[in-house]
Amino acid sequence: MRQRGRKSPNILAFPAIEAPRPPLVPPHGLAKAERRLFEEMAASAEHLRPSDVPLLQSYVQATIASRRYARHPSKVDCWEKAVRVQTMAKDRH
Repeated sequence: MRQRGRKSPNILAFPAIEAPRPPLVPPHGLAKAERRLFEEMAASAEHLRPSDVPLLQSYVQATIASRRYARHPSKVDCWEKAVRVQTMAKDRH
């Protein structure tokens, strides 16, 4: 719990020691591209916690799907749905 108000000189004299957080582990069942993106995003967002894994998984899967469908003009409906899911996952965090 954080101290409220001004900090005493004794508190300020000690450096804050924060242990590095272990990296998030990608869930089983992700495709190779999804796993790679998951690891990349998890490494760049140190604020994420293990409870964020399902949300990050959804976001990664929607991102990969939107990239795949973006290359096929006939799949505009699929692309649009993937982007919607991607946006909803991003906004929930």
